[in-house]
Amino acid sequence: MTTTTTGPLFRHERIMWLLIAIVGGFLVAALLSVLFMQDAVPRLSAASYRMDNTPEVVIHNAYIAYSLGDSDMLKTLYTPAAWQELEESINYGYRSTPGQELINGLRVGKPEISQDLAKVRVTRFESYPRGFLGIRSVTWTEMEVTLVREDEEWKLVEQLPYTW
Repeated sequence: MTTTTTGPLFRHERIMWLLIAIVGGFLVAALLSVLFMQDAVPRLSAASYRMDNTPEVVIHNAYIAYSLGDSDMLKTLYTPAAWQELEESINYGYRSTPGQELINGLRVGKPEISQDLAKVRVTRFESYPRGFLGIRSVTWTEMEVTLVREDEEWKLVEQLPYTW
C-alpha cells in the first residue's frame, strides 16, 4: 500500500515550481516587450514627401531629401542664397556606424510665424541597437529651425542641424 504525505518537502517543492513559473513569466514578458518595442521610433525612410506649403512640411521634406540624397528636392526647399552656400558642403544620408542599423525619427512642432519669418521646434530621434536581445538605445535632440516666406513659399535659410 502506497501512501502520500504532504510533508514539508512537498510544500517546498510547490513553492519552488511557483517561483520558477513567476520568473519564467517575467522573462517571457521582457522578451516580448523587446521584440515589439524595438521599432517604437518612427522611421524616416518609410516616410514620403508631402505637398503642403507650410513650414512643418518644408522641414519634413528636407530631412527626407537628405536621407535619400535628393539634391533636386533640396534645392527647392532652400532660399537661393542658402542653397548656393550649402551646395558644396552638403552630406547626404544619415550617419551610421557600419554593422548597426540606425533608425531616425522626426517630430516637427507647431511654427511660430511672424509675418514672413517662421521658427519651428524640431526633435530628432536616433535609435541604436545595443546589448543583449537587440535592446535599443534612443537619444533625441531638440533644435529650432528658421524659415522665410519668399513668393508665398516657405524656404529654409540655413542647413538643417544633424543632417550628415
